[in-house]
Amino acid sequence: MINTKLMKEAAIERNKEKVRKKQRRNEENMDRQNLTLLTDLYELTMMQGYFKHKDQNETVIFDAFYRNNPGEGGYAIAAGLEQVIQYIKELHFSKEDIDYLASLGIFGADFLEYLKDFRVIRNIRAFGGDPENITI
Repeated sequence: MINTKLMKEAAIERNKEKVRKKQRRNEENMDRQNLTLLTDLYELTMMQGYFKHKDQNETVIFDAFYRNNPGEGGYAIAAGLEQVIQYIKELHFSKEDIDYLASLGIFGADFLEYLKDFRVIRNIRAFGGDPENITI
C-alpha cells in the first residue's frame, strides 16, 4: 500500500521547487533589464555638460537623497540598497538607448559616441548598519 502522507509531502516539495525555479527565472530576468534610462532628462543633460566642460577623468559625485521625511515622520527606512548597487554596476547605454537619445536632438554626436563605452567607476558609500536596511 502506498503511503499517502509521503505522496503528499513529495507533491508539496515538487511544487515548492517549481516556485523556487520561477523565482530564480524572475530574478535573472530582472537582472538582465537595462534600466539606464530610468532617470530624468536633467541627469543626462548634466552628464553631457560634464562631458563637454570637464576632464573626463575628474571625479563626479551624485547623491541619492530626499528632502523631507515622508508623512513628516522623525525617521525613514531606506531599503533596496542592493538593487541600487546592482543598477550602478550594470549601468550602460544600449544601442537602442543611444538611438532614442539621438532622436531627442539635444545631445551632441561626440557625447552619444562616448556613451557607447560608458561605465561607472564606482566608490559607493552608505551610512548605517545593515546594507540592505539602513536607518537614516
